[in-house]
Amino acid sequence: MKEAELDNRDRLKEKDEIEELKNRIFSGEHEDPNAEFERYILQQAAQELAAVEAEPIDSDSDMDDNHYSPPPPEPENNSVDASESAQIITKIKKVKKDKDNSEKKTDEKKIPTEKEALFAYKLDWGAIDNGLMEKKIRPWINKKIIEYIGEPEPTLVDFICSKVLAGSQPQVILEDVQMVLDEEAEVFIVKMWRLLIYEVEAKKLGLVK
Repeated sequence: MKEAELDNRDRLKEKDEIEELKNRIFSGEHEDPNAEFERYILQQAAQELAAVEAEPIDSDSDMDDNHYSPPPPEPENNSVDASESAQIITKIKKVKKDKDNSEKKTDEKKIPTEKEALFAYKLDWGAIDNGLMEKKIRPWINKKIIEYIGEPEPTLVDFICSKVLAGSQPQVILEDVQMVLDEEAEVFIVKMWRLLIYEVEAKKLGLVK
């Protein structure tokens, strides 16, 4: 009877802890509370399994040294094995690291949204090389030009990329593309400059290779 009461008390305690955890996670501080709650439950399961596997097997003091206890039964197929536990923990650590890096980038550099502030931003031009241009900048420019004009314009894309690589100021590039893009020119350059700032800062922080 006493053991049953203890078990019941443990279950109630665990239920209270889970409810408290849910309230904390779903309070609004996490972008994806459902994923955060799932990660916590998986992590707890992995920790409990590791603790069970590491627990020594009790031996009878009256038995001789040649006696050994049988190994514990294999876990069922639907349980988390040791390798899965390691994968879960590794994944959680990676998610946390990526989140920390993202928060560090956001805190360190706030990217302006207004045209004047964007155009006045001091870009690290040394970080804008052919690698960054071909991987991040050129594909974006090409996509936007197709959206604005309705068809690919490789000559115009090459021209804009060359101006950026040469370190031209945004107002100069804006005036150059004004005749082609008309009223869309300013919106395009503002968005492109935000992209440039974002990619340069990400590269300096090591988030982009």
